[in-house]
Amino acid sequence: MINDQCELYLSQDIMQGEEVPFFIQWNRDDVKSIKIEFEGFEKINELYNICEDIDLERNCFDISELKTKNYLGGVLKTQFSDEPFFPARLKSQLVLSDGQIITLEENRKLYATILQISKIPELIEVPFDKKPIEILLKGSTTVFIDIITGEDSEIRFELPKHIQSAIEKFVVSLINGLTSLKEKYPDHSNFVDLLLVGLQNPERMSERQLIETAEFELNNFNPNKDFIESLGIVLNNAIHTNASLKDAFFRPLLEYFEASATDKGFLQSPFLCMNVKEGKSYLKGKVYYQNILEKEGVIEKSIIDGVEFQAQIQSSHPEMIPLKDLIDIKRIDNE
Repeated sequence: MINDQCELYLSQDIMQGEEVPFFIQWNRDDVKSIKIEFEGFEKINELYNICEDIDLERNCFDISELKTKNYLGGVLKTQFSDEPFFPARLKSQLVLSDGQIITLEENRKLYATILQISKIPELIEVPFDKKPIEILLKGSTTVFIDIITGEDSEIRFELPKHIQSAIEKFVVSLINGLTSLKEKYPDHSNFVDLLLVGLQNPERMSERQLIETAEFELNNFNPNKDFIESLGIVLNNAIHTNASLKDAFFRPLLEYFEASATDKGFLQSPFLCMNVKEGKSYLKGKVYYQNILEKEGVIEKSIIDGVEFQAQIQSSHPEMIPLKDLIDIKRIDNE
């Protein structure tokens, strides 16, 4: 909001769980103090350009001393809620030396996505014409969906053997190429080791640890032209020596993401298949989801337990059914 010689800035699009900057600036010399209050945000994490120490564990502030004139900034922390569009407000008042008050206010909706299983038949007969399970996404943020079977589930999810074989060949080829690269360029061994850990022992690091380690290594990564070209050759060889990977995995994956882009809801493992047995068997598990900033490690993960589901599957013969053909993802993004 801009009011004559004053401005309050706050990001327009804010996701729940995010930390967002704000600032107030003015072009006049008669501002005696600045008052700030907020609703809907969790707290103010930081205030910039202030002289005195302030208790940040409250939602209103009265600031009279600044290090530099005509500016006050800070960082607001948001929190997760069970509403996909959560209202929030930031209000600033500039108190002038003659007692007048200039009020600046910004209202926002804090965005999230809430997942519900809106339809799941008690009995799913194979084959089926339409996707029998419907997942409803309420909100507007991009989410990634993971489905985990329970220990008592009679049906498991597996990768088809042709995809699993193609990925294994690609990984082996890539590991061999990176190992040779490490020997050729010992100065870049830490960077190559990071790639090898992700390929050989992904369980050794959490996703967050991997991101933090990668950020550190990339900040200290100063490769020469020869190393970059050699790394490109390793990747290119791994892909082209496993031509089946392109047809079995990469091309279908791109087609899947293009087809799902409108609803902004993506299965984390769209090629996992439900390994259906002949006769009747039970499918039990949970559906988990993360918005895109959680998945990338930009914000902390929300503490949301998975959405439970169960169904009985009946088939006249054993069959592998891809998750993307089993689940229909729909979105409602009306506020």
